[in-house]
Amino acid sequence: VPPVSMEQLTRMSRSTTSCPEVVVSNFSSPGLQVFLTVNSKARVFWDGTVEKRKLELNWVTPPDRQDDDYVGLFRDDPQWYGQSEPLLRVPASYPGQYYLSTIEFPDITILHPALLPTPPRTMCLYNYWIAYVRAGNVLAVNCMKTQPVWMWEMKEHIGSIPLHALMIPGTHNSGAYDKFTAYSDDTVLMRYSVNQGEDVWTQLLFGIRYLDLRVSYYNDTPEKFWLVHDFVKQN
Repeated sequence: VPPVSMEQLTRMSRSTTSCPEVVVSNFSSPGLQVFLTVNSKARVFWDGTVEKRKLELNWVTPPDRQDDDYVGLFRDDPQWYGQSEPLLRVPASYPGQYYLSTIEFPDITILHPALLPTPPRTMCLYNYWIAYVRAGNVLAVNCMKTQPVWMWEMKEHIGSIPLHALMIPGTHNSGAYDKFTAYSDDTVLMRYSVNQGEDVWTQLLFGIRYLDLRVSYYNDTPEKFWLVHDFVKQN
């Protein structure tokens, strides 16, 4: 049996993902977390109004949750702007620790490479913030933000973990992206062929690191290579 080096032993011991405690500013209790997500559902009503990109409030309550604790959605960082009134507040005891709001997150138009710092950095988008509040004090806060360098920031924790052991966020049919903007977009083809609301560049800025790209070659179009969803040419 050949000898095993210390480097090989280290790699063997790091064969599973070990995540450090997540740190959100102003933790008061272990486990307290808040974060925003965007609902994927989109539809058009008979009057032509569009419902899409609704903001979702998500939180993990602390062990010492109190009856008056609430989770709020803000338009500014509630830590910097004092007692700013939230757009909405949800009791921290709300079932599922999840709340789907009626507030629409804007289509993203500001993330062109030429408009971003080099290298890209984490940034909050459109000033939407979530906070866990107790007796007027913000215990945890987060924003809707990009995560372009999260793997580099975690290199001390994940740098020695084999690729197969990492949990890597990815997107399904990454190249099947389009914007849902009007009644004309609400078709069967759109519903069943488009999977993403953001292009690949924006997906990467949000922290996606596994891309499911499906490529086909077409003789009858000026552009020969297409990202596709099955037989439907997308981009």
